[in-house]
Amino acid sequence: MLQTAFDKLFNSSFFPLLPFAAPLPFSTLYLFTYSKNYLPMYRILFVCLGNICRSCTAEEIFRTLATRNGLASRFEADSAGIIDYHEGELPDVRMRQAAQARGYRLTHRSRPVRQADFEHFDLIIGMDERNCSKLRRMAPHAAAAAKVQPMASYLTQHA
Repeated sequence: MLQTAFDKLFNSSFFPLLPFAAPLPFSTLYLFTYSKNYLPMYRILFVCLGNICRSCTAEEIFRTLATRNGLASRFEADSAGIIDYHEGELPDVRMRQAAQARGYRLTHRSRPVRQADFEHFDLIIGMDERNCSKLRRMAPHAAAAAKVQPMASYLTQHA
């Protein structure tokens, strides 16, 4: 399910400057005839409530998929939380164990969303609609609020 969500994520608004119209399967992105230097750097922030489970996991899965497909240099991925309660903490031990069992290593330290994030990142993905609503209210202006998208909008299959 997450692989499918990330396939859709890669094939949607991520490449607005590329000269093609039809979306390509994620596995074929590395086959572009264009130089990798032609692709713009794209910055993505994943956000959940405390940044110790969902958003840090989405960040690591995204980073891993980009690396496996030769696109790591084209993306900056980070994660943050709506609240700062867990600031500086590693992801929840249960989430780290579940991720490790699936081949992912979660080492991110929790941090809260900052106002500068709305300027720095091209796309801000809220893990649920409540996160998105809060992020839109936190945004300093309408253009920044427009960067906020729910993770569910990238799902093509629901378990």
